[in-house]
Amino acid sequence: MSSSGVKHGRITKKARDSRRSTSNQLVKCASTPQALTSAVQAPAGRAKPIKNLTDYDVVIKYYYLTRGYTLEQLHGVMEIIFRIGATVKQYGGYISANKENFRKKVTREEWIKIAPYFYACEQVEKEVAVKINGLYVLPPSTVKKEIPRNITLSQKPGLLRQSQQGDLSERPIFPLGRIEAYTTSASSQHICQKIPTKVLNQLPIFSSEKLLLEVCRAQIKQKGGTSKELSRVANSGYFKYLRVLLYKLSNNLAEAYEIDELLDDIMKFGYWSSLKELLSLNILSIRMAAENMLPVLVVRLDEDLIHHIFTLYGQDYTGRVWYDTFLNCCLGDEDLARGTSDYFPEKIIPGPNFWRIPDTKLIEFIANGIKRYQAYARTVSESVVLLACCLRSSAMELDTMLALLPRSVSWADIERTYTKAFHESILERRSGREIQRRLKVNFCLNLHLFILKSALTNNEDALRNLLPYSSRITLNGGAGGLQHTRNTEGFVWDKLGVEGFNILMGAFVEETLAYGGKTPSDICLFDFAFNWNDTDSGGFLVRYYKAYRSKDYVANMLTKMMWAMLTDGLRCGTRSYGLDCHFCSLFFTSRKKSDSLRYRQPRWCEFFLENGADISAKYGTKLPLHLAVEKWAPRLSLLILRQGQFDVNTLNEDQCSPLDLFVLEHKLTITRYPHQRCRCGEDFEEHRVFLEHLVQSGAQLHKQDFIFEGKRRELKPAFVDALLASDIGLLVEMWPDRWIPLSPIIEPSNPLSEDLEEWMRNPPQEADRARRVATTNNYLKFEGPQLDWHRDLFRIPAPVKPTESFLHQIGMRSLNYLETFILIGEPTLLHTAFSFYRPETSTMFCLCHENRLSLAQLAVVAGNNRCLDMLQDNGLQTPWSLTPVCLSNSYRALLYFAIEIGDIDITKRLIEYGALAPGNHHRGLGSDSEDDSDFSESDYFAETEVQLAVRLGRLDFIALLLSYDINLRYKARRAAVRHNRRTIQDWLDENWMTKPHPNPPQTRDHIGPPQQLEASGSSPS
Repeated sequence: MSSSGVKHGRITKKARDSRRSTSNQLVKCASTPQALTSAVQAPAGRAKPIKNLTDYDVVIKYYYLTRGYTLEQLHGVMEIIFRIGATVKQYGGYISANKENFRKKVTREEWIKIAPYFYACEQVEKEVAVKINGLYVLPPSTVKKEIPRNITLSQKPGLLRQSQQGDLSERPIFPLGRIEAYTTSASSQHICQKIPTKVLNQLPIFSSEKLLLEVCRAQIKQKGGTSKELSRVANSGYFKYLRVLLYKLSNNLAEAYEIDELLDDIMKFGYWSSLKELLSLNILSIRMAAENMLPVLVVRLDEDLIHHIFTLYGQDYTGRVWYDTFLNCCLGDEDLARGTSDYFPEKIIPGPNFWRIPDTKLIEFIANGIKRYQAYARTVSESVVLLACCLRSSAMELDTMLALLPRSVSWADIERTYTKAFHESILERRSGREIQRRLKVNFCLNLHLFILKSALTNNEDALRNLLPYSSRITLNGGAGGLQHTRNTEGFVWDKLGVEGFNILMGAFVEETLAYGGKTPSDICLFDFAFNWNDTDSGGFLVRYYKAYRSKDYVANMLTKMMWAMLTDGLRCGTRSYGLDCHFCSLFFTSRKKSDSLRYRQPRWCEFFLENGADISAKYGTKLPLHLAVEKWAPRLSLLILRQGQFDVNTLNEDQCSPLDLFVLEHKLTITRYPHQRCRCGEDFEEHRVFLEHLVQSGAQLHKQDFIFEGKRRELKPAFVDALLASDIGLLVEMWPDRWIPLSPIIEPSNPLSEDLEEWMRNPPQEADRARRVATTNNYLKFEGPQLDWHRDLFRIPAPVKPTESFLHQIGMRSLNYLETFILIGEPTLLHTAFSFYRPETSTMFCLCHENRLSLAQLAVVAGNNRCLDMLQDNGLQTPWSLTPVCLSNSYRALLYFAIEIGDIDITKRLIEYGALAPGNHHRGLGSDSEDDSDFSESDYFAETEVQLAVRLGRLDFIALLLSYDINLRYKARRAAVRHNRRTIQDWLDENWMTKPHPNPPQTRDHIGPPQQLEASGSSPS
């Protein structure tokens, strides 16, 4: 202890008292194990350096500088990935010993040097970022804050004068030794932040190469290979093929038909035993490949290989494959199964060859597999699979099904899910009554609802099975008088009659109210008939409502339906009306907007008009004639026009008359090829008839200049004069031949390739490729100044002829020049095209066309990093300039797209561009969050990138994302639990979760361990 005193007004300290030496006995007592149960404090001072850290210098700089990790985060990610064995202090000591190479700050003098460049760029509205040592980046927001802080008011005028002396704003990069400033529109190579090779080598596919080499060596020795061949194993085709195969299988990238053909070839060439040996290797990629192969093996009815995998990996890993395969292959229309109380997987068997196995045989094989491996159902959807095996195919006995069902699942949920999956009631099956008796569950909950549905769909078989359960419904002539054929005399609703249908509706309403449901509106039944596209049942409903409702009520109801279809309000069942009745919740939950529904709308509008809909009513500022013209419906437009209840020159909210809309909606996208001008049905007779009636009714043009702005050079002068003079007679006469005939462009002989797919599959030799590219390049340079690049470059089809199947595969109808250059991977041609009209091409990246891939998305499809770099250099959005308009073409959207198509190289490049950077990703660095809130920036991003990779089974993509941001591991694990990815879940637990992982979220589809039901069929508690 030290003491102090006051002497002559000053504070003085006395000498510290000397301490007595501690005896050896006390030291021994202090060092006993009991006294050391608490954590031992690390001694003060610098930690002992580890030489191994020098080998990871590039990686440490990447995480500490480029990624901005703290020392604790750096220690965590390095020890998880590389297992070095260093402490946090040792990492801190290594960084302190190399301070100059790990700088994160800019000095005041350096800010003064950067200021003139910053002011020059600020005047032209360019953002400036600063990079230190080529690694650590200060974003534009930080630069904007630091410049005023480090520049005094007296220094600023001089720096502003320096910024005006030279054209600094035109320089994308301003180097200052170890510090460099650059604009966000700098070159792609400058913005790209490379992921170290050591990190990439830790991906599962790369870490498995050593074991694959051993397998190849053994195979070559077995084939009698020499030592010279053994030294070239890494370059052998056997190793390269095996590596690519393992990569595709472990990342779920192989299509089902490809795996099927591969297994056929393996069996054909005698490699079946080698395949079993390969699957027996205990490495992560092999385990994931086996998990992804299992559904195909089930469809192939391959009991031998399935048993081999089950023996290796156990029931926990592979037991769910039986249920997933049934839901994907045997469910029928998978769209009807979505939106139910639990998750239905997407269809995984798209190959046509898989339908060679009958559904009944496959269901029997799945049922036997469930029984053999005791795969207990755990969710509602899996319970429905068991019920379907018992009811729909008789592949499983009732007692066996009861033993495999879970006790904790509600039978009401099972019935509801079964109904949504198969669109039928359990009672519609012959054994439905036995199921009801054994389970003692009220399956008659929706009896009259299904009778109503059977009547509206004219389903005779379902009605025969359902009627015995109801004592209130009878048919005219008896149930045996139902017709087997669909004709005007044999409809079910005609047998019921209007009175019988009224009794059915009353029973249905009573049944719904008794169980607390909401009764449907009358519009719901018309909506149901519309979705089935059955005007016959619609006509019966009109007769029914006219018999039991007033005339005004029926007219008002039909008018509502007509307006809903004219204004596209009827797209997803009756949900557009805000109704949530019991009828709609069962039959319209999974309905989606589709073109087929839109094409029916004009026909049904005609049906409503013929049955009494009132067209004199208005919907806001909209008029029925304007809407019919916009919908390209000449028959409906003519029907409305002949009613004659309004002025044909009435203007809509856009100040357009019906004639303006007719010309506007029928103007064409001009191309240089005459045969491509005709849109389907443009000059049909009914359009001409409608135009004549419209003119005879006194229709006038209102906005000629607005409609034909920029199109006059493609139209005949006489037709333009007729438009400007409002000479409707001449307009009608010249309408079919209004376009000036253009001769097609004479292209150079074979500038690219006549077969685009062949070019992409087998690129030509370098000399031939260079010649073709040079020819096209010269053509572009010659024609470039003369072409309208906004029209021609983006809209003229390129001189290649891809097949329709290829265009359908990439979601396109035709390819223009830029799209072709990207698909064949030619940055030279892209550079030439961009050099002519760069502002125009820059705006094209922001345009999103429905059902058409953007240029950036095509670069991802082509898997060409050089083309992606070229797009970045010419205006692709940077991570700092994302806007909602460009959201679907942003780096993050492209990253989603790359993960979906499974291109690891493009995914890596997009991550290096900053697709997951703070501000572009939903959580910044250091968000070590374990909450279960899923981020949804918009409907486009319904799940995070790592959740998408887990759902799709992209193993190496998950590892790449976690290597970039280790904090994504919690969302990855929760996604693995949600989507039942056991291999990924265990890998995350073993390698990435350094502390206790959060408890998995409890969803409706995740219940406790399976419990058997007694065969007596007692009702579950």
